[in-house]
Amino acid sequence: MLVASAQIMLQANAEARGGLFLFGFIDPSYLDDPWPSGIPAQVHGMADDPYMAEGDWAAEAIAAQHANLEIFRYPGTAHLFADTSSPDHDEAATAQLLERAEAFLARL
Repeated sequence: MLVASAQIMLQANAEARGGLFLFGFIDPSYLDDPWPSGIPAQVHGMADDPYMAEGDWAAEAIAAQHANLEIFRYPGTAHLFADTSSPDHDEAATAQLLERAEAFLARL
């Protein structure tokens, strides 16, 4: 649900500087506003996460049209892999996600 709020804000706010989406992505056509051209964004999820199966990997279609959208898939099936309180937590994938997210945020 948090991904939906973040993505709605990114797509509706002309002043948005970037988007960082963890564990999800919504097909932008489901939302009222179009995907913002030229705005950098990242999507992070596990390659075989069943929750990432449908609309979340719609990011691929957007990335094909917008070079500023990066997609990172980590090996595994867990959903909340970066949440240390979750049984899905994956330390190695979390470390890589944090490194990529920090570099992304530093570029904004």
